[in-house]
Amino acid sequence: MSNHYTSDYSSFQGSVDCGIFTHGKGLGWTGGLFVEKDFGGSIQLGLGAFYADRSGVSTLNNTYQSRDQNTGRTTFVTLENRMDAVVSYLEFSPEARIVLTPKFINGPLRFLTGIRVGIPIGSDFNQSESIVSPANATFVNAGGIRTTSRPMASGNINDMTTQFGISAGLENMLKIGNHNFLTQQIVFDYNLNNMISNVDWKALAVRFELGLRFSFQKKVEKVEIPEIKPEPEPEPEIAVIEEAPKPLPYLNFESAVSSDTKLETGNELLATLPLVNCIFFDENSSDIPKYYNLSSQSVIDMYKGDAVNYHKNILPVIAKIVKENPNSRIMLEGATSGKQNEPKGLELSKARAEAVKNALIDLGVPEQVISFRALQSPRYPSNQQYPEGIEENRRVDIIVTNAPLQEYVSLQNYAEISGVVGLNLDFGNYPPETKAMVGVNDTKLTYDKPGKYRIPFRKRLSDDVEEFGILTSINVEGNELKEAHNIKLNEIEKEVVELSLKNFEALLRFNYNSSDLTDENKTLLRQLVEKLPDGSTILIIGSADMLGTAEHNQQLAGDRARKTENFIKGIAGSRINIETTTNLDKFSDATSQGRFLNRSIKIRVK
Repeated sequence: MSNHYTSDYSSFQGSVDCGIFTHGKGLGWTGGLFVEKDFGGSIQLGLGAFYADRSGVSTLNNTYQSRDQNTGRTTFVTLENRMDAVVSYLEFSPEARIVLTPKFINGPLRFLTGIRVGIPIGSDFNQSESIVSPANATFVNAGGIRTTSRPMASGNINDMTTQFGISAGLENMLKIGNHNFLTQQIVFDYNLNNMISNVDWKALAVRFELGLRFSFQKKVEKVEIPEIKPEPEPEPEIAVIEEAPKPLPYLNFESAVSSDTKLETGNELLATLPLVNCIFFDENSSDIPKYYNLSSQSVIDMYKGDAVNYHKNILPVIAKIVKENPNSRIMLEGATSGKQNEPKGLELSKARAEAVKNALIDLGVPEQVISFRALQSPRYPSNQQYPEGIEENRRVDIIVTNAPLQEYVSLQNYAEISGVVGLNLDFGNYPPETKAMVGVNDTKLTYDKPGKYRIPFRKRLSDDVEEFGILTSINVEGNELKEAHNIKLNEIEKEVVELSLKNFEALLRFNYNSSDLTDENKTLLRQLVEKLPDGSTILIIGSADMLGTAEHNQQLAGDRARKTENFIKGIAGSRINIETTTNLDKFSDATSQGRFLNRSIKIRVK
């Protein structure tokens, strides 16, 4: 018998509270006697009495801080709390058994269901605690004896209740003699009430049982029946059935552009994508990873895209900045994760810096504007107690002077069309689960039934566009229909926006474990404040990466937002409103550049 527990308790009388037990399991055995009577050939009713061992084990893990006496450092110790329950019942079970098929293998297959009443006849427990991790942790017991486990409590479980439950299962009967069978049962038990009167603790089980079934039949006298010869049957008539033709699939649709379609024009405040100005290397390697873009022919959008993926373009972006700022200079600082991880040390740092220098020269940067130095570890190293910190320190920092590394604030003219396409879709006589694939320009949607739908669209337009085309397409099982609409921009509503702030989001990065604004960040904030109209609201969202404890990172994110708020108040006074919060929508911490981007604040304007 496979026992399972569902529970929500932390202790009961005699046990120790070490947390909330939610589940448990164990193995037990059961045996008993069952008597049944046949009613109508396919239904049997009966009553059974059984001994049932419903013992099991519940465990939970707790983690505590502890001091390592060998190193003096604070570490986390994980303990397993184990509750062994030895419980048994005398159970009575009235049941109904229904024959599903009279001959499954060489005997009947039956469905059984019933109710159970269990009287507790044994109830003991043994509670213990053992160390899961770290491997070198021990308990110090009386007399200085060190062990990795220790007893907590044991004894009798008081207030055991009479159990009321239901059962359901299947029984296969293998015939082994005249009206005698070897039976195999699989039965599911569910108890409706708790095992202990004042504790949320229920038991359920799956029973696998073998048994012998003996049948007692009334003796029936054999009556000879005279043979009756059947009359020959007439020849059957052959019926011809013509299959009705299947209805043909059909597909129809109508589309229309809403009358409230409008063209929005004006100036827009935007921020460039954040730039992580360093190259990360593989362990003990000075080869620039293939992830990075080394092409000077790349077309790079500095305003739209994924910030983590944008990092691969760092070298072409730096080359573009130097080209646009002839007086700029580049300092490359090569670094390692320490001699214990990368034994070549300064030699490896120098090789990494030279690899970045050569890549920049290939991208058109004059050699004379580039200098470099080799460091054992970065100027602002990450915490090497974490594998991610070791990974981050294998890098070359790219420091650009006499040129803005990023331009967070930019005024741009824009034109944007927006509206809704109304769709009346009708299709049928296709196989079940058929779906209609609907496209409105670049928007792709799926519908599983006919109906009327509204599909919004929004598109940025260039200045020289006079018409905007909308192509609506429907595809069902390879059958496709299309409909085109041309919108003349001079015939729709126009809305002129003096300054749109809805798409503005800037990111200011901080050094590792620091909440101090850099000079570059202060310059960028001044630029932003100068461009905002009076009464604007700046939303400051503090953030931190995953290295360190959650409590420390939460405090660090708050400090970054608070110091940014104080700086903006100092330069803007009361003409700008400020709101602060911490970031829940962070970049992925799976990569070094993602963690660097999370050491930041986000700036939004509304």
